[in-house]
Amino acid sequence: MNRILLASHGYLAQGMKSSLEILMGTNDRIECLCAYVDDDSRDVAALIDAWMETRDPADSWFVVTDIFGGSVNNEFIQRQTDGSFTLIAGMNLPLLVEMVTQLDSLDADKAKAAVEGSRSFIQLCEAADMLAGAEEEEF
Repeated sequence: MNRILLASHGYLAQGMKSSLEILMGTNDRIECLCAYVDDDSRDVAALIDAWMETRDPADSWFVVTDIFGGSVNNEFIQRQTDGSFTLIAGMNLPLLVEMVTQLDSLDADKAKAAVEGSRSFIQLCEAADMLAGAEEEEF
């Protein structure tokens, strides 16, 4: 079964899961790992090792971290050598919506396409430019 682990510094992972639930409903195949939120989560390596030991090896995992090069992402990179999960950095809501929409059939190629597609949703929104563009489209 395909599953997603959202992993972040602080509570970003839980916030993203909450937003996903608002948009798409509850999904028990999405889990969260929030680092640095209390004394028990300050040792990121131990936190990730505990997750790795308790997960079902029959499941296919897609781990989505908050920032490439951050401590959470780096700890997952060190553990990725066994190939037991696909790792994506740069957590954002459009990416997660796309992944969850395809969760039953999600594979590495579809995850890569979701990453590429989510980039188009990152925009600098300047009102004057956007309004001008909307006026041009009306004619």
